[in-house]
Amino acid sequence: MVDTKAGIIAGHGRLLAAQKLGLQEVPVIILDHLTEAQKRAYVIADNQLATLAGWDEGILSEQLLALQGEDFNLDLLGFDDADLDRLLGGELDGSEDALPETPATAASRLGDVWLFHVSIGCSAATPPARTQWPSFLASASRES
Repeated sequence: MVDTKAGIIAGHGRLLAAQKLGLQEVPVIILDHLTEAQKRAYVIADNQLATLAGWDEGILSEQLLALQGEDFNLDLLGFDDADLDRLLGGELDGSEDALPETPATAASRLGDVWLFHVSIGCSAATPPARTQWPSFLASASRES
C-alpha cells in the first residue's frame, strides 16, 4: 500500500522480504485517495491486525512441507529452527492427541449450578443419591 507523495503506507515487511528474495518489482496498491487521518488510521489498524493474527498450524505445517519438498529455503520465512522442527515434525499444539493440563483446583464442585441459556448442574456420575437436582431446579423442570 503506497502513497505516491509519501511512500509506503503499509507493507514495509513485504518489501524487505521481496528485497531479500532478490525481486526487482513488487505489486502495489496506490492509496492517494485517503486523507492524512485515514492513512494514520490504516497504519494503526494494519499493525493491530498482525497482533491479533493466529495460525492454523495444521495448514501451516502442510504448506511448509510442500515448500520443503520443492527445495524452497525455509529460513527465508522468519521462523526459528525450533518452530520449524516442531511444525515439520508434526508436533502441533492443535494435535488431536494433545490433552490440556488438569487444573490444580476444580472450577466446579458437587452441587454447583451454572446458569446460562440452559442450566448445567454438577453432580457425581455413579451414586444415585448424589445425582438429584437441587430442589429449585427440580421444581422448575416440572413446570416446563
